[in-house]
Amino acid sequence: MAAPERGLVLVTLGLTALGVVVVYSTTGIYAREHFGDSLYFLRRELVFVLAGFTGLVAARLVGVERLRRLSVPGLFLAVGLLIAVLVFGREVGGAQRWFRLFGMSFQPIEVVKILVVLYFADFLARRQKEIKSFKRTFLPAACILGAVLVLVLAQPDLGSALLLLGIAGSLFFVAGVRVYHLIATVLAFIPAFITLVAVAPYRVRRIAAFLNPWEDPQGTGYQAIQSFVSIASGGATGVGLGRSHQKLFFLPQAHTDFAYSIIGEELGFIGSLGVLVLFVVFIWLGFRLALQARNLYGSLVGIGLMLSIGLEAVIHMAVAVGAMPTKGMPLPFISYGGSALVFHLTGVGAVLSLAQRKGIFK
Repeated sequence: MAAPERGLVLVTLGLTALGVVVVYSTTGIYAREHFGDSLYFLRRELVFVLAGFTGLVAARLVGVERLRRLSVPGLFLAVGLLIAVLVFGREVGGAQRWFRLFGMSFQPIEVVKILVVLYFADFLARRQKEIKSFKRTFLPAACILGAVLVLVLAQPDLGSALLLLGIAGSLFFVAGVRVYHLIATVLAFIPAFITLVAVAPYRVRRIAAFLNPWEDPQGTGYQAIQSFVSIASGGATGVGLGRSHQKLFFLPQAHTDFAYSIIGEELGFIGSLGVLVLFVVFIWLGFRLALQARNLYGSLVGIGLMLSIGLEAVIHMAVAVGAMPTKGMPLPFISYGGSALVFHLTGVGAVLSLAQRKGIFK
């Protein structure tokens, strides 16, 4: 195993191990109060970890090249899942994004991200001779992406739609699509984005809370303020693992959407900076492996999967420190959650399968 592979495995293990600790720290008291068992969430998380590393090993052994023939069926599967969740999914907080299977929640958007990356990597690699063509390459790709985004927005899930748009746009750029096609698309999307925010009162309130959370400290600004309190309480070195006060029913969703805030409180600025550095190293190593792939398809898959994880981490941490409006985005490998953890680890396995001695970008 080459150095980038070893490094990526070690960083992934480190982040996942930290995640297990954070999950227990943020859920132990809640689980004891509501389920009579402080280990309730921890045991479930360990099952997810086991399933995730099983997926990692399987993806590493199978390799993305063998999955290439499934790129088109995978797209149909992604569309089918998005339609199915709108029809049969479970509604939580006004959003219909989850299936309930065997007593556990499954969020199809996590597998959709991987399937979309696999499809567009194959599509763009096959169209290299016509990559600059608007009619034969960019337009059909944009229409397919648009159809997927419409289904995601119907849940509604604007955050995941923007994430998919960013991932796909990055793949288009790396593959060599004309930049002005991408710029024109972004400019055209801005009015649509403003409209999507304006027609949804809760999104308007989120933007207002982002600009001034203290205007409604007990309402829309509550989560942001409690996150700030959590991070500020940690100081430089933190209050110590398991000693967070904000997780004691002050900071909502501390084990999922605000895991980084609890890290800041318990491990301090030094600990939270260390987590940020781990993610930077993780993405850097992943990109190195992606650029060692034997062909453009493999490189695009690796870049897309790394961007999916990296952008989620950036959004989560940005929300925690108040740099973005509140958005329910878990911190990869660290936040509690089954489908996200399993498919993130499976994605790492796919990236590990790309390592070659000579890459097309070398």
